[in-house]
Order: sequence, then structure tokens, then C-alpha cells
Amino acid sequence: MGAKWIWGVILIALIALLLTLIGPFNANQRSADMKQSIEQALKAENINVSVDMQGYKAKLSGEVESQSVLDKALSIAKGTPCQTCKDGKSDIWHKVSSDLTVKAAPPKPALRTQSPYTFEALKSDDGVVTVNGYVSSDEEGASVLAAAKSMFGRVENNRLKLAAGAPNAQWPNLIEAKLSDLAKLDSGKLSIEDTQILLTGITKDASVREAINISVVNVPSGYVGAANITVPDLETANVGVVKSETICQDLFDTLKGNNKVNFESGRAQLLGEDTYDLLNNLASAAVQCESFRVRVVGHTDADGDDDSNQRLSVRRAAVVADYLVSQGVKAERINASGMGETNPIASNETSAGKAQNRRIEFIVTQQSE
Repeated sequence: MGAKWIWGVILIALIALLLTLIGPFNANQRSADMKQSIEQALKAENINVSVDMQGYKAKLSGEVESQSVLDKALSIAKGTPCQTCKDGKSDIWHKVSSDLTVKAAPPKPALRTQSPYTFEALKSDDGVVTVNGYVSSDEEGASVLAAAKSMFGRVENNRLKLAAGAPNAQWPNLIEAKLSDLAKLDSGKLSIEDTQILLTGITKDASVREAINISVVNVPSGYVGAANITVPDLETANVGVVKSETICQDLFDTLKGNNKVNFESGRAQLLGEDTYDLLNNLASAAVQCESFRVRVVGHTDADGDDDSNQRLSVRRAAVVADYLVSQGVKAERINASGMGETNPIASNETSAGKAQNRRIEFIVTQQSE
């Protein structure tokens, strides 16, 4: 009985010794296999991080591109079974912790400063609007475009650009408010340069013009608003002054468009109701641009004598200047000159080309020029 008891104790001791030797080996092997499985699963998703196994605990470390990649790496590690474990246990038995970090986003490049800081929106006869100018962030640009699309339905030729230099934080709100005024017109243009705002256009409804005239001068502190809205068959009723040379020139160009100042053939005599309507509108623009001079330049085609054409161009420019003065423009702000046939913009070989060359130009300049 004593011998059997002794052999029993020895057998138990041997079994315990074998378990002591084999058990840790299996655990270490399973840990190594688990590490391999996790690494392979991460690599398959192009996630390059380190996996450290301590028993049944997996720790991920390294730097990833974004929080979403970090979250994905943890999810993969937690959900990966041991594919190569020799003991047949392929279930998810491990724990996962993380020392992963997210790479710092590269600093955004500093925006260049734009001066003058401008915005333009042009509404065509069919209601489509085009925009061009500056905003200080992508968010501002998206807000302006969303507002324009809601007001006009379609925005074409979006040329908004990012730049620093806006007069103040009111810039995007100002744009959206004046786009709302532009939307009321049949066609027109919104021009903003730094703190100067000008709205030009056409409406058939005098009450619309009145509402815009009130709105355009109701602007945030520091801004200056003006409007030059035409209502067919009604007298001008413009408001505000324009203190930007560029916007004044654009105002003259917009009002003139393809319209011509017509004269009797070979004479310096204004001709036609359309000519007087055009000059009345240009006179109103000159009054609004009170800080600037206006050069009236006459041109002729190449028919006839050079000297005669020169004298005719001067006389015609002088007649136009005199008419602008008669409509309230100060004489000292108007300068008349002629270029004769020396500066053609089209061929003098065709009737159409000659008609283009017979023209009056209006050039806005500083008072000191």
C-alpha cells in the first residue's frame, strides 16, 4: 500500500511537471500566432503599426494619418481571430490596448493678402448669375454660393478665390445681403471693392428700385453703398456716391455697353433720342462719381482728311462734355479731347469696322490727372 501511494505521488508530480513545461509553451506560441494574425489583418488594410503581444494582451503603437484610421486599426485588432493557433482555438480570446497617435495636420499655408478686395456678381437677362471675387475661407465661399443658388437657381462661372484682406468679418454677410437686392432686378451687376458697394441694373418696377435704393445705403458701418438702377421711361433716381475709380469706370462701361453716341454725318451735332437717353444716364453716373474726373475722347473712321478728322473728333468730344455739364456735372471735372482716326478698334476697310471706329470713349481718372 505504501509503495502504491509513493508511485501515485510520483505520477502526480510528473504530470504537474509536464503541465508546467508544456503550458507556458502553448501560451507563448498562441501569443506569437495571435500577433501574426493581427499584423497580417492590419497589413491587408495598408495600416502600418506595431503589434506587441504580452500574453493575451495586444498593444498597438505607432502614428496613423487620421482618427478614422486609428479607430479602424483598433477594430481590426479586436476582431481578428488567431488563424494559426496549433491548439485549435481560433476564437477571439485576446485583449487590445493602444498607444497609437494621430499625425498632426500640416499647417494651412498662409493666405496671400489681396488689395483691393473685390466681389462681383452679374445677373443675366435669363436670371443666371456669375460670381467672381474673394472670400477668406472655404466655408465662406460655400455659404456665399449656397445663398446665390437659393436666390438665382443657377450659378455659372464660379470664380471665388481665397485671400486675406477683407475689410472686416461682415464681408460674407454683406455679399449675401446685396445678392438678395440683385435678385430683385431683371438684370444687373453687384460690384464691391473694399468698402465700396455699387448695384446697377434694370427693373420694370419703380417700387423695386425704391426698395433697393433704401437697402443699398443701409450697410454696415464703414461701408459705402450706391445704386444706379434704371426703370424704363422714368427719370433717374440714383442714390449714394461711388468712391472707387475702378467701380466708376465699370459703371460708365456698363451703362454705355454697346450703345453709341450718334452724331449727324460729318458734324458735331448729337443725333437721336437714344443718344440723349444714354448721355443722361452717363451724366448721372458722373455725378455719383464726384471724386473723379471724366475724360471724353472722340474718335473717327479713316474716311476723309486726317486733319479734318482730328478737328471733328475734338468738336464731338466737346459737345458731349458740354451736354454732361448741362446735366449737372461740374465743368472742372470734364476734359474733352480727340484722337481723330489714329486709334481704330476695327478695320477701316468695311462699313461695320468704320462704324465701330466712330465712337466716344469715357475714361474715369483721378482728380489730379
